[in-house]
Amino acid sequence: MKSFDWTVYETPAGSRPAHFLIAVLRWDTKEDALAALASPPAEAAVADLANFADAGVDIELGEVVVEI
Repeated sequence: MKSFDWTVYETPAGSRPAHFLIAVLRWDTKEDALAALASPPAEAAVADLANFADAGVDIELGEVVVEI
């Protein structure tokens, strides 16, 4: 993993949106991310999410494309 950032979100009016907290984890490639998420430590971390993320968790992948 290259970096990890997170933030607590709110709407412009100050209310909580559906995604209250978003974490952004960065890898060099999608393949690196998938390999990391398939590792035993990551599988254990994902299994543990239900112990503290009462509203549920979505794991989504995206790619940053830079156009000049």
